[in-house]
Amino acid sequence: MFYEGRRGTLYSMSMKKLWFRRKTYGWGWQPATWQGWLAVAVFIAAVFLNFYRIDSASHSASDTLINFVPETFILSLALILVCYLTGEKPRWQWGKKSKIKAIIFDFQGPIVQFGDWRAFLEQRGFSKEQQIEWKEWILRYYEDAHAGKWRSMEELLRIQRPPAGLDGETFLAIQKEVNDLRYVKPETVEWLKELKRTHALALLTNYTADLGAVLAGFGLQSMFDAVVNSYDVKMTKPDPRMYALVLEKLGVTSEEAAFIDDNEKNVQVAEALGIRSIKYGSFEQAKTELAALLRA
Repeated sequence: MFYEGRRGTLYSMSMKKLWFRRKTYGWGWQPATWQGWLAVAVFIAAVFLNFYRIDSASHSASDTLINFVPETFILSLALILVCYLTGEKPRWQWGKKSKIKAIIFDFQGPIVQFGDWRAFLEQRGFSKEQQIEWKEWILRYYEDAHAGKWRSMEELLRIQRPPAGLDGETFLAIQKEVNDLRYVKPETVEWLKELKRTHALALLTNYTADLGAVLAGFGLQSMFDAVVNSYDVKMTKPDPRMYALVLEKLGVTSEEAAFIDDNEKNVQVAEALGIRSIKYGSFEQAKTELAALLRA
């Protein structure tokens, strides 16, 4: 299956790594993985074996040529089909990749950080077992809320008991205090402001219905030129359609964007779609790696 964006770029739904990349110079492909190199090797071996078979049965050079050319043409078409199905969409280009025009951020991790919620719950007198139960309940809620099933915890609490033996009202009050442990580093805000002077910025995040309120709370409501939130589109990363959607909103191609996320699988899918990506480990690491990408 494929999703076709406004600019005509096809994004594979398979999430498999591309076997072939577009050539830097000219039109066509070059192998990007061992599968790609194997496909080329099989093609070359097939051409040589076919030539040997035809030549052995021919009575003249002209007979060999008459039979060899059309069969080689068919093999070449087969290789082109393999490249098209497992590689980037080809186009004519001459030189380096396109200049990066937009930077796409995950929200939780690269931008917003979370304080030590375990220490907070421990200070409130919750045991290790209750903390584990709390975490599991919250993770299940967020998994469904990110996909658009729940608009708020209140909705879930109508049909499901809260964790740690609490009543709903007490749980919600404590969870609000836990959510207040979120923070954005001042240096992150300055970094975003600096990048915004020269690039379009976007958020591509698995988040809940209150993303807009959270952004406003940190003064970031006007920082991003495009926002794709899983709750709104009813799909979650690493679904390739989310990446296609944010590119379409930004009006850029995959080669004109950079992506920063703290989840390895999300980064791998972005790379497979042709988006230059950085796995977030720390503020300084991400800032340094992005600067190197923008200079390239």
